Amino acid sequence: MRAPIGNPFRIDTDEHSWIQELPEPATLDVMQRQFPTIVHPENPESFDLKTYPYGCLTRRGVEHLQRMGAQLRDSFPEILADLPSLPTGQLKVCSTNYQRTQASAQAFLHGLGAPPGTPIQVREFTDCAMSFYHGKRELSAQLSRRIRALEPSLELDRAVAHTEEPLLACFPDMDTGADMNWIRVADHLNCQVAHDQELHPQRVPGTLRRPAAAGRAAGDPAAAAARLAACSSVSDSDSGVDMRPHVTVFSGHDVQRFVTHYKDREFLAHFAGPLLLDVLLEIRAAAAARLAACSSVSDSDSGVDMRPHVTVFSGHDVNILGMLFALNAVIDDAHWPSYGATLSFEVVEVLPEGEKGSAPTDMDELLSRLRVHFYYHSGEDAQALAPLALHTDRSRFDKRTGGFTTADEVAEVLSRQEHGHEQGLEPRTAVVTSLSYEAFLRLQEEVAGGHTAQEEGSVSVTHVSGAEGGSGGAAPVKGLSGFI
Repeated sequence: MRAPIGNPFRIDTDEHSWIQELPEPATLDVMQRQFPTIVHPENPESFDLKTYPYGCLTRRGVEHLQRMGAQLRDSFPEILADLPSLPTGQLKVCSTNYQRTQASAQAFLHGLGAPPGTPIQVREFTDCAMSFYHGKRELSAQLSRRIRALEPSLELDRAVAHTEEPLLACFPDMDTGADMNWIRVADHLNCQVAHDQELHPQRVPGTLRRPAAAGRAAGDPAAAAARLAACSSVSDSDSGVDMRPHVTVFSGHDVQRFVTHYKDREFLAHFAGPLLLDVLLEIRAAAAARLAACSSVSDSDSGVDMRPHVTVFSGHDVNILGMLFALNAVIDDAHWPSYGATLSFEVVEVLPEGEKGSAPTDMDELLSRLRVHFYYHSGEDAQALAPLALHTDRSRFDKRTGGFTTADEVAEVLSRQEHGHEQGLEPRTAVVTSLSYEAFLRLQEEVAGGHTAQEEGSVSVTHVSGAEGGSGGAAPVKGLSGFI
């Protein structure tokens, strides 16, 4: 959890209230010593430190990420049991150029049980696959302008415009019209809800600015007079406008604004294609290490270091949402990853039938054995890590209906498929929770190319039941990549 990215209501006491939510500097110093950040020398100061306290990780955020790390550790005991003793290079952690994502990684690693001294790498932000909006600012702005000029985006703005006047009645200094940033409004309200803050700021003496002049609305005297009158009619003790109903409206608008972007093939290719490629490169690096270990010992693999390779990417909620769309995950269009949401990729080596214990002879053979299992945790404390269901029919990418995200719902659909009863599913549509490496590679190529593969069978629809993979069993070499 974090402080909002700004103060769109322009409340006098807002900055002080969020400073009170931040961890003590001594806490951050301890986290930095335990898991030091190595920032690329060309990077500017962390972006959110320029807006302090806005955008910074809060105390609740630190505690929440520690719980999420512990929960992931408990979800993969076979993979993460040896985490404290992993050799250098087998636990890799990457973060964006934000203090909050770096502190999030530190808190997550603490809960995960990572060995002290594990470094967190912060790439040059223009080359970071998780920093599209900052790293490719001109391109992202150009693509966003095109999408925002389309009818679906215009309709979103019209749908939320009716809420502007009630807000201005209590917050006359808010930006209006073209300057109104509904994403910042939704973000501020959601952060207040997450931190149990009062959503009736006009009840607190001194939090409302009541200008004696028309101020920002000077160009429209009639509107300015109405706004001042509305504001003056709300006393410090009056409940005024009830903000609670607006949270759902603003949050829904916020989600759909990003959904319109991630349903655009060209935008998604630039936004999520590089992230998927990063995951694939980490899988290949782990495979190369496995192959090297096998070739350095005798036919007996008793001397091979079978401990896993683990990679953690600490990014943003938009990264998670974009990846869910890139994977063609079966989710509701209204879904938004909560604070601490985690997308995990478990990679296992599935041995061929009757070849238990045989070592691969080359990279192609090893990659052909690999299978990627997908898991998702929405970030809610009450939820558990669950298999993530993917549509293998890429034409379902433009779905308009709601999906499902719970483990029970996924299990029910998979059970119907296994018994030949695909109730409620369209023809040719299959749902899987794992893909072969080759199918995962093709999926990334389709996303990066900004197109939909039309040929049947372009993505594997084989579902492997159980954590061990196929009947040949799984090799004790495993890997885990995850976004938080």
